[in-house]
Amino acid sequence: ELEAYYIKAMNFEKTEKMQLLLPSGDEKYYSFWIRDVAMMAQSGLVSNSDLKRYVEVVASCGQNGENTVFLKNELVIPPFAVADHINYDGKAVFFPGTYSANDDQGDGSYGFFPPFCDNFYFIIMVCQYIKQSKDHQILQKEYGGLTLLTRIEKAFACYNIDDSTGLCISDAKKHTVDWGFVDSVKKSGKLLMASILRYNAGVLLFEVLDGIGKKEKCKILVFYSRLRRRSERVPLELFLYSGADRRGRCRC
Repeated sequence: ELEAYYIKAMNFEKTEKMQLLLPSGDEKYYSFWIRDVAMMAQSGLVSNSDLKRYVEVVASCGQNGENTVFLKNELVIPPFAVADHINYDGKAVFFPGTYSANDDQGDGSYGFFPPFCDNFYFIIMVCQYIKQSKDHQILQKEYGGLTLLTRIEKAFACYNIDDSTGLCISDAKKHTVDWGFVDSVKKSGKLLMASILRYNAGVLLFEVLDGIGKKEKCKILVFYSRLRRRSERVPLELFLYSGADRRGRCRC
């Protein structure tokens, strides 16, 4: 079992067999944070072998299955949502502010749905690995009965997406954190940073699909690619707060 070999049988930073890049570099955070590893991977300085293992850890242990999971305090884990972090025992934690991987993962202070960003950082991590390794075959490798390609496509489909624009949205009463570095900030409406991450992940995923002859597979990815080529922009007004007291501030 990949889960047992890579995680349960090993302490991430204390074995030569499986070393992980940690957010602070000093074990201040006792878990594997997906967004941090994805951003470090984009430097191009993470080896192919290490980055492949990180991708496999997330694909095997860090993504919800096809069923919605309901937790305490009205928290929800949608199908195929990607975890916020993965504990050293291989159990996924979907919400910031806790190491609990059971049904008590918070009270809504850090959102009622998992942060948007990790879905897209997982895609970015996979695309970076393929970019530097040229290993397109990994997309057909199965993790938990699903190919990696299927997993990242479902991560891109995401949840709480505006049908007309493809932008990430958050409800005022039951909000969704846009990305982890502002996880204590409650936002509502169309979210700029999360939508930019989705755009970036969409462009990268389109390029990966183009590389294997499947670029027409996903209409939204075709839309993103055309949007980039034509240098069109989503109107900034979509992201502005309404009301004179907000003074046009952006939901970034």
